[in-house]
Order: sequence, then C-alpha cells, then structure tokens
Amino acid sequence: MIKVLVVSLFCFFLFLILHVIIFHNFDIKRKFRALIGMAIVVSLLGLVTFDFIPQISFLKDKDNSLYLLSAVLLYFFYYFFYFHLLIVMDRSVSVRMLVEIYQAGEKGISLEQIKARYNLTDKFSDELKDLVFLKRLAMQGESFRNTSKGIFHAKAFEFLRNYLNLARNR
Repeated sequence: MIKVLVVSLFCFFLFLILHVIIFHNFDIKRKFRALIGMAIVVSLLGLVTFDFIPQISFLKDKDNSLYLLSAVLLYFFYYFFYFHLLIVMDRSVSVRMLVEIYQAGEKGISLEQIKARYNLTDKFSDELKDLVFLKRLAMQGESFRNTSKGIFHAKAFEFLRNYLNLARNR
C-alpha cells in the first residue's frame, strides 16, 4: 500500500510543480485545458513508473492490479480536490471579496466600493456566457434552457443539495 501512496503523491506533486512552472513562464490561453493535459501526461507517467517500483506490503499478492487501481483512484481524488479548489478560488465572489478586503489593509472597503467592483449585471452575464460555452445552457429566443448536459448537472447538484441538506437558492 505504500507504493500506492508514493506513486500517487509523486505524480500529484510533479503535476503541481509543472503547473507552477508552466503557468508562470508561458502565456497559456486555455488554462483548464492545459491543466487537464498536464494531468493526463503525468498520469501516464505514473502508470509507466508504477511497475518499476517494488511493492512493499505484508500481502503476498502477486497481482499489482488492485494496487494500481488504488493509486489511480487516490490520484483522481487529489485532482478532484485540486480542481474544485481552483474553481472556488477563481469563481467564488465570497473568496474574491475576502482577498480584496484583506489587500485593502486596515482601511478596509466600504459596501459602495464593493458594489462598484461587482456589477451584478456583468457577473450574471459572464456566468451565463460560461454556461453556454460549456454547453450546459442554450439560448432559445430570449430565454436560456438547460441542455441535456445541463439537466444532468442540475439533477446531480439538486440530489447532492437534498442529500447533504444544504441551503437552497432563495
């Protein structure tokens, strides 16, 4: 089981290092696509190196497939957490406001200054454009409609909200 942790953590930290180096030294236009590409390349590297690392285990199991599956799942969860963290940092207005208020120092920021920085019309317009670009929404005349992809995501999030008993939109 140590092999699973070593390989998955090594790959994830290699991905983080590549992310920082590439994003600081190159002008990347499609950042999320670049991140996915880096994750795939590092994943393939992990799969190749997995067989070269000896198994350290008390189990006398000769089949590496269970360990490989465990490493892949653990690696997937690292990325799942990481990508969600990136989305929260980039998309969350609450997080942005916290950072901006922190950067303002002791003087802080007034409600009027926050309103000036966050034009709700632009915010909603940008969010809707992104959802159309991601093919979760489609325009029909003057109205937005969920696509099949959007319906799937809406049902999944509705289920999770109900299951976790989270606050609903007001």
